[in-house]
Amino acid sequence: NQNDFNAAESWMDRTIMLKPKDLNFLLKQGKLKYTLGKKEEAKTIFELILQYNPKYAEAWNSLGLIICDKGKGDIQKAMACYDSALALDPDLESALINSLDIFNATGDKDKFLKYLKRLYRINPKNEKLVPMFTQFEIH
Repeated sequence: NQNDFNAAESWMDRTIMLKPKDLNFLLKQGKLKYTLGKKEEAKTIFELILQYNPKYAEAWNSLGLIICDKGKGDIQKAMACYDSALALDPDLESALINSLDIFNATGDKDKFLKYLKRLYRINPKNEKLVPMFTQFEIH
């Protein structure tokens, strides 16, 4: 809550020592490591979560984000992770948004619009998407 990510990392690491197989805590730890720029550590954590539970949609999404690495990574592998996440949880907004980023970057307008409409049906109040709908006049 205080944006002191270094202190948060210390506390999160302690928490994981006490509950090393708590997938929710591991997911938070992985996201925190990613925020701190420790992408390899985060990737290892997300892969560990998926070893424990291959049906953890949010872990698939987070792994995809690291693999994609803002367009510098393996876009096909990242998209496969997002697809896995969405197969498990079709309404996972973060996976839809990450997929939109890939479709936008690759110029796949048809899929971009399809996923944008899908996301809009799930959450029409998502502030990130309203300008996109206005731009494309989607109803």
